[in-house]
Amino acid sequence: MANKPIQKTTLAVLVLSLVGFLLPVSAGAQQSHELRLTGDKTVPPVGTGAYGKLIVRFADDTLTVSGSFESLTGQYHSAGIFVGPEDERGNRLFLLTVDLNEEKTGGEFLAEKNKFHLNEPQKMWLAEGEFYISISSYEHVNGEIRAQLPAMGSGSIP
Repeated sequence: MANKPIQKTTLAVLVLSLVGFLLPVSAGAQQSHELRLTGDKTVPPVGTGAYGKLIVRFADDTLTVSGSFESLTGQYHSAGIFVGPEDERGNRLFLLTVDLNEEKTGGEFLAEKNKFHLNEPQKMWLAEGEFYISISSYEHVNGEIRAQLPAMGSGSIP
């Protein structure tokens, strides 16, 4: 008789463990990736010495961007998060806020200024790897450096 409470407890632990294993990972789980922006990733490719290094984080339906870039061929024009495949130009969804250097050929993206709450279609595009970040100068207004975001969020591998 003493074994019955132990067996019930063991069975309960086993069932709870199995249920926990089968449940999907919480959408609030944070994912983070480092991006390197270069001219050869723009469409069409741009021969430039400019480069950038950004960290993108996705947690609680919010995409956050931080990092820096430098050595644009001309003065900074704009930066944004776009939706589109790696080999095509897409549509800008969000404008990034940058603190520029004195020459206006480089700058820094602060996380607290670059947080974007995503709606359901935007989360789907992010999960499918359809987002990219592009930084443009007045010399290359369609983009001087770019990087595609890896798939992040629900349905992607962290």
